[in-house]
Amino acid sequence: MEGEVLYSVKWYKDELEFFRYVPKNYPQMIAFRRPGVYVDLTRSSSTAVALEKLTRESEGIYSCEVSGESPSFNTTKSHKKISIH
Repeated sequence: MEGEVLYSVKWYKDELEFFRYVPKNYPQMIAFRRPGVYVDLTRSSSTAVALEKLTRESEGIYSCEVSGESPSFNTTKSHKKISIH
């Protein structure tokens, strides 16, 4: 992905999208309602998503998907399990 123009960054909890950043869109950032996931848009960006009000309901598999611009739209995705104690 290095050297490519960014098309989008998408965040998922348990395969459900909860945050999207697309630099060419207005607004660039959008958060989707998901149980246990509360996004602080004022502290989120293309490189990080800020979550607040974390509870046991927030636990799950979180994924970040990054896509490059056309024509290739190369995409990479990484997953991590998050536990709240």
